[in-house]
Amino acid sequence: MRTTRAAGRRRQGAQPLRRADRNAAIAAQFVCVRAAAVGPRFARGSDMRPATRILIVDDEPNARNALSELLRDEGYEVSSAVDGTAAQARLAEFQPDVILTDVHMPGVDGLGLLEMARGMPDGGPAVVLMSARPQPQGIDEPFIGKPIDIDQLLATVQSALHRR
Repeated sequence: MRTTRAAGRRRQGAQPLRRADRNAAIAAQFVCVRAAAVGPRFARGSDMRPATRILIVDDEPNARNALSELLRDEGYEVSSAVDGTAAQARLAEFQPDVILTDVHMPGVDGLGLLEMARGMPDGGPAVVLMSARPQPQGIDEPFIGKPIDIDQLLATVQSALHRR
């Protein structure tokens, strides 16, 4: 039988986690702790509004999954895509209110998605750009630097919805 010596130590006989698995576990713990501390931010009961739809586009699976879980816990309806090409396919089906996209991805990147959204007949969904690099020059869209500050993310999403 395996036993745990203390918090933070590996169980006897257990294999060490790979870096990606460890990062995913840490992200999942953070999201769970954050959700328990804050709770959902939407009205409950008969006056409950339909959830705002957010499409998360990021080629990094840990970031995509952590953001999806966090935003679901905040009361948003969330879908995700691995890149801009997959996001274009999801747009008609999911009809998001906000696209939360990484700027730098292979294939169609976040700036390509932004251009496509601006060209939609109804103005398209609001677009929030994310990147570990500085904000691209000449872009007025809401921007979040990585690593992401959760409170800033939530405020930026709300701001983008009001700008729409």
